[in-house]
Amino acid sequence: MAISPAQFKAFAGKGKQEAPEDDDAEHEAAESEEFEAGEVEGAEEAEEPEEEAAEEEAEGEEGEEEVNVQEIGDAVQEGKGDKKLLQLAADLTDEDKEIPPPWAVDADIWDHAVAACEEYMDEYDQPMAVIVHVYDAMGGEID
Repeated sequence: MAISPAQFKAFAGKGKQEAPEDDDAEHEAAESEEFEAGEVEGAEEAEEPEEEAAEEEAEGEEGEEEVNVQEIGDAVQEGKGDKKLLQLAADLTDEDKEIPPPWAVDADIWDHAVAACEEYMDEYDQPMAVIVHVYDAMGGEID
């Protein structure tokens, strides 16, 4: 049995859905007034990048504790440093600022301790001892 072209066209068109006119039109209709005014939806709930950075700095990274470098440095300078830490620092050179010593288990904390002490290095007779004490105070593990 042969199908006429008109029947074939009618049969082929059955079940076809009409394409939506414009997907963007639906989306635009759903946008809020704030979005239309240039605000990002949900922006009031999102934290500002500066706020996030301040919170991370206050909390510390990688398990570090917040320390007062000057207070620690002054204590070391006055001879009130921990004897074990002073012995560890005695063998260190300026190169150890860049590469953590083998006993410093937490390289990231070592790098943060060095960075925290950098601006105060000229104030102390034993700058490496200050770094070791700051590393310990930040929660750095010593092997």
